[in-house]
Amino acid sequence: MEIQKQKAKKIFGNVTKKKHIHESVLLVENSNGDVSYSFGYGG
Repeated sequence: MEIQKQKAKKIFGNVTKKKHIHESVLLVENSNGDVSYSFGYGG
């Protein structure tokens, strides 16, 4: 599970840096609706 989180964080970071994105949020949930990962970027 931790490896998947690290991969998601790396991809999120690469996309936000390369695409000149000013703000972004990524939430990944399981089938129960619990938030498993959440990343934010910008103001």
